[in-house]
Order: sequence, then C-alpha cells, then structure tokens
Amino acid sequence: MVIHQLRVLVFIAAIVLAPAALLAHGITRTIEEGKSMVVTAYYDDGKPISYASVKVFAPGKKETEYQNGRTDKNGRFAFVPSEAGDWLVRLDDGTGHGFEEHVKVDADMGGKASSPVLVKLGQKVIVFLLLAWGGVMTALYVRKAGSG
Repeated sequence: MVIHQLRVLVFIAAIVLAPAALLAHGITRTIEEGKSMVVTAYYDDGKPISYASVKVFAPGKKETEYQNGRTDKNGRFAFVPSEAGDWLVRLDDGTGHGFEEHVKVDADMGGKASSPVLVKLGQKVIVFLLLAWGGVMTALYVRKAGSG
C-alpha cells in the first residue's frame, strides 16, 4: 500500500514539474535585417546565450562554413553575407541547446530571417499534451492495478 502511494506521489510530482521543464530549455533568437545580419540568442528566461559556437553557411555550401565564431557576452553574433540566397546559421551552446536558422538574403544584400518562434511554441504544446495524455493513462493504470 505504501509503495502504491509513493508511486502516485512521484507521478503527481512529475506531472506538476513537466511544464516547467519544457519552458526551461527553450531558446529564442532574433535576427536583425539589413546589410549585415546580427543574430541575438537567449534562453526563454531572458538570459543571453553567451560565448556559444556559431557557424554560418553560404547558399549551397553546407560542407564548409563561410564564417564561424562565438556569440559575445550578450548572445550576439554578426556576419555580412557576400551573395544573395538562403544562408544557414547554426548555433550550439555546448550543453545540448542550439538552433539552425535560415536567413534569406535578397539581391540588394538585405536579409530576412524565417520566424521559428511559433514552431517552437507549437512543439512545446504538443509535448505538453502528450505528457498529459501519458500521465492520465498511467494514473488510470496505477489506479486499476492498485484496486485489483
């Protein structure tokens, strides 16, 4: 009986803490449009992703980076594209967090980044719903196993 109550307590704690864990690992970024591209990356809590590794790939050249470096202490990294096309910016903070961002550069050498924030929010909602569904099914199973 005590083991059953302990399982239920652990299960409830996991359900309560799961949404906080989903929000803790998110990354947000902005890319300023213009002749130079300035990538600013920060975690969902607003803390900048300082000194993260950044690689920039020119259109059609995914094997060798056009530029590489690190973000500054404020999570910023800048590059100046040399041609029009779809550029790839890849960031890795060294702890398993990062992103790939496509930046479209037009013929006037101005850039426009894609907008992945809604996709990330959608992914979080889906993961939360799946965790909730799994939690409900586990609770029903534990309840049935405990009564039998």
